[in-house]
Parts: sequence; C-alpha cells; structure tokens
Amino acid sequence: NKVPATNTLQQWYQLQTTQSIVPMLGDATATAHQKVSCMHGLTWALKGLAMRMANKESDCIADLVLKVIASGDESEVLRRAASEAFETVLAPAPDALSKELHSAVKFLWDQKFFSRHLPLLKDLNLNAK
Repeated sequence: NKVPATNTLQQWYQLQTTQSIVPMLGDATATAHQKVSCMHGLTWALKGLAMRMANKESDCIADLVLKVIASGDESEVLRRAASEAFETVLAPAPDALSKELHSAVKFLWDQKFFSRHLPLLKDLNLNAK
C-alpha cells in the first residue's frame, strides 16, 4: 500500500490479478482451499487499493468478488470467503494497513467504498431470495 500511485502500481495490479490470482479462481483443477487462499489475497489487495482510492482497480476486484458471491457454481466455502471479504475491507486493520504503519490512507475511503458497493450487495441479496 506504500507504493507510489504510478505505473508501478498498475503493473503490479495487472500482474497479480490477470496472471496469478484470478486464473486460480476459475481453475477447475484447483482445490477449494487454494481458491479460498486466492480470495483472501484478493481481499487484502482490495483493501489496500480501496484505502488509497484506486477506484478503477478496486472496482474490478470488488466486481470479481461479487461475481463469486452470486455464482451458484462455486463452493459454499469460497462464496462465504467472498462474502467476508467486504467485512475485511471495511474493518480496521491497525496491525496491517494503517497510517501508523505509513500506509496510504485517503480521507473517507471507507464511506466511499461502502456507498459504491452497498447497492450491489443489496441487489445480490434481493436476487437470492
């Protein structure tokens, strides 16, 4: 989260999401444990990107997490991990990502993230009933 908001961040994001983590979530040969581990990694990447208000990148990851939640094809364990991702993103993490640890934390990032993704989560909930 301390990487400057330059092309380095974009390159890291592209590399991690398109070449390693996301393909694992779609891999039919991957175990549920491997997929859940990937979801946890995506969750913390999402939290770091949301805290620095990298909206384009955080929205892409949040959309992927929402697709996993909505998917009936995925295991219950993976869908639960995806659901808990939003709690992890919005919960304080003073031992991992905080101003005290010199992380980039933008003003009101959590309110912005919540207001952008709550309607999508609400729609998922209504469609599930």
